Amino acid sequence: KEHEELRRARKEFQIEKYKQDSEFNRRKRELDASESALRHKGKIWDAEHKAEKDHIRRSRDDLLKEQRDLDRRRIEVSGNRAERKNIADMSEFDRLQYFKDLATDLKMVTSKMLSSTKLLINTEEL
Repeated sequence: KEHEELRRARKEFQIEKYKQDSEFNRRKRELDASESALRHKGKIWDAEHKAEKDHIRRSRDDLLKEQRDLDRRRIEVSGNRAERKNIADMSEFDRLQYFKDLATDLKMVTSKMLSSTKLLINTEEL
């Protein structure tokens, strides 16, 4: 009789252990699936984020190229005028006009550079 109770207790223990193991394994599978889904979602987000970053990088490169072009243009403007005319040989009126034109060109180039720089800063903040 004691032997029979021992077998029954052992069998109940085995059943309970099996239930707990099954429950543990089920929960572990759910967690693994959730983690896998999160990793997958993270990869998708990273891919979208990468596209966004690439767009920002391209915009930044375009702005830097534009800024270099403006710098080159500014040098050309000041260089070409100086080559065409020797300032010392100019009349007072021509000298004044030369400096006004140069100032206008530099203001235009500087304003474009500033707007490009502001846009670049705003792009980097994203």
